Amino acid sequence: MRALTAEFVRAIHPRYAAERREAVYREALLDARGMAQVTVLFDDPSHPIPVFVAHELALTDGAGHDYGPHSDGLRTAIAETDRRLGQVLDMLEAKGLFETTLFVFTSDHGMASQDISLRANPARHLERIGMKTITGEPMIWLRDLAVTVERAPDGRTARVIVLDNDPDASGERPPVEGVEVIVSSHSDRIIAKVATNPAGVAGFATPADVDAADIVLSIRHADYNPRHLRLDGRGLGIDLRAQLYG
Repeated sequence: MRALTAEFVRAIHPRYAAERREAVYREALLDARGMAQVTVLFDDPSHPIPVFVAHELALTDGAGHDYGPHSDGLRTAIAETDRRLGQVLDMLEAKGLFETTLFVFTSDHGMASQDISLRANPARHLERIGMKTITGEPMIWLRDLAVTVERAPDGRTARVIVLDNDPDASGERPPVEGVEVIVSSHSDRIIAKVATNPAGVAGFATPADVDAADIVLSIRHADYNPRHLRLDGRGLGIDLRAQLYG
């Protein structure tokens, strides 16, 4: 670990120290240590290769705050971070892991905070466009429903069970009463409109000659984000795992 850390530290751009940008240099040093750690995670034979890794690269944040947006110093930091990302990707490719790895890139904020006249408040954006959230800036918690669908073997009846996606203090998901369930076989044919009872259950009749994959449920409640799924339990959106891995 020490040898790897020293190797990555030598790759830090000298301008941060030369220009006495101590905070930026500390961020670069943090990233150098992180690179050593992630390398050991995948190279050390004493443990299996991890199945999930969260790897933070902090330099661009520090440089953005210190040098300012659109600055040459930030451009240097972006190039340095890009090189580190490339080293991680090259390492995974060399180990035959690249094609079976899902990469998720995210960041803590953009550069709007550098211009206070913008009065930017991105944490509130989701609730402003109508999503159901609990927002304790800068954190956002989505209010979602957990939905189970069941169809009788003869295909003539079905029911949905709707629970709060967040468990309560006992660890159980509470049922949600009064959830509107609209059942349709296509956009212009409504099969049923029902609401869940105090147990979070709603039952309805279904045409026996219509496949479960062709029956769509729209599930709505004023306090939660809506769900849209088929009667066979599949969502209407793209199955990202299937698209990526088959």
